[in-house]
Amino acid sequence: MRDVFISYHEKSAEELPPRIASALQSSGISCWYAPPNEPLTVPFTEEIVQAIEDCKVFLLILNEQAVHSVRVATETALAVRGFDDGKKRKLIAFRTDNCDVSADPRMSAFLKGFQIVDGCPPNAERI
Repeated sequence: MRDVFISYHEKSAEELPPRIASALQSSGISCWYAPPNEPLTVPFTEEIVQAIEDCKVFLLILNEQAVHSVRVATETALAVRGFDDGKKRKLIAFRTDNCDVSADPRMSAFLKGFQIVDGCPPNAERI
């Protein structure tokens, strides 16, 4: 079980998960994210579902592309579903651009339960 699951849009934010994970791991916080260079054969593997279900914190790297990503929306839906299952999971969105969450009604609804942290620009200090 990992402390933090990092969700992100693989083409627009692929450099951020390893940077964030490194910063968290140096403080003793374990992280999991799907490596961008390993394509998934199905949209969501058992490993991703299990990692989301087991995490204590679901961290969404939020940018314009993530707002419109089916993969990110599905991961977010799985994290939000944990509240219905009685899991005490924290949801945090790390915003890396001036994206408009309301542009996608699905993500807008999901993100109502998130703490949104301003990460613009995503530099070492903000991470």
